[in-house]
Amino acid sequence: METVVGLAGAFALGAAVGLALGLLLAHRRETVAMKRVASLEARVRASVIPILERRAETLGVPASTRAGASGDAFEVALSLAHSVQRTEESLNIGLSDTLQVARSEVQQRRRNEEETG
Repeated sequence: METVVGLAGAFALGAAVGLALGLLLAHRRETVAMKRVASLEARVRASVIPILERRAETLGVPASTRAGASGDAFEVALSLAHSVQRTEESLNIGLSDTLQVARSEVQQRRRNEEETG
């Protein structure tokens, strides 16, 4: 009977130690993950968001449709990227149109050179 009680006590002690170690390691992993997310958020706020803001401003995206600087950095970056993408798609001029304009400019310059030269 003493052996059974001793084994039960040892089992209970082992389970308690294992549980404590598991909780300690889980908390440590969570802390490391939280620090990593905070670091990534700071990097996104320092480099990605300013680039997206400048691009949005260059494209003429209204400030009302852009995300504010407050809030989750990832959500702000995604919102800005979506606004920029939507605006670029609406302003998209086909490459053939651009080439046509360039071709007509070249032809006009040739005519001008032929007339003057």
